[in-house]
Amino acid sequence: MGNHGWSDGEYSRWQAIDVAPTALIDGGDPDSNTHVLYSHERSATGGIRIQLAYGALQNRSGSTSNVGIGVRIPKLEWNAGQWVNATTTYTDDTTDFQDAGANDAALETLVANDGFIVSSTKKFNALCIDVGTASVGVPVRVLEYSAGTSTWTAITNYIDFAGSAAVYPLGENVIVWVPPANWAVMAAGHGTGVTVGHYGIRVRASTPSATAGVADSMSVHRLYFLLEGLADNNLYEIPLGGMYFPMELTGEALVSYISTLDNQNRVTALVRARG
Repeated sequence: MGNHGWSDGEYSRWQAIDVAPTALIDGGDPDSNTHVLYSHERSATGGIRIQLAYGALQNRSGSTSNVGIGVRIPKLEWNAGQWVNATTTYTDDTTDFQDAGANDAALETLVANDGFIVSSTKKFNALCIDVGTASVGVPVRVLEYSAGTSTWTAITNYIDFAGSAAVYPLGENVIVWVPPANWAVMAAGHGTGVTVGHYGIRVRASTPSATAGVADSMSVHRLYFLLEGLADNNLYEIPLGGMYFPMELTGEALVSYISTLDNQNRVTALVRARG
């Protein structure tokens, strides 16, 4: 076994985690590990699976919260850009969504039904958006996924949608949903310029803001064991009975999700990586 805990079978040591999360998910910067729970011991962006042997999330925020645990998808696996509904056109803006440049990734326009698309080679179910320019007004937004060869279908029973009927405030905004059973990769019929072969999520402002929201950056995640309505001071335990749960193969860091941020929330986990 080497200095970093890798055995001949390429397993790291099990790591015990017991922390108060410092972000709703990870703050929305895909290059930063400041707010993640665990990251790889060596440089890797894919092909190393994070395994979970135990997890527990305690809501101590003073209000009911939604919770989950999972992994961040590396930047190489996803794209993002703007959607113009009148021309059904997607314009790739991945660089601006993935870097930390201020106010350079538009989330919407002042025209109804415009917005943005995020797509990935892997199924994902959470977006963490670092908003640099807050939206202003009384918007109504729609969350949709790619289905069939040209259909976009609304997700109405999402777990969390920060901008569904409110402004995008400055800082971290999250959108969380359960991956639909009929989610299909995008085809040419989903719009001009879309990334064919990727699973697509589209966010549109059916009623636009008076001031359009703009992101500094965004991170993409695959969350598991999602639970709605965890009461204050209640513990959501994920015992795996001596087994372990292998999460998305490309996942580069372990993250948690508690929908009400508080420095007394708590996440406990037993985790390792295999590569």
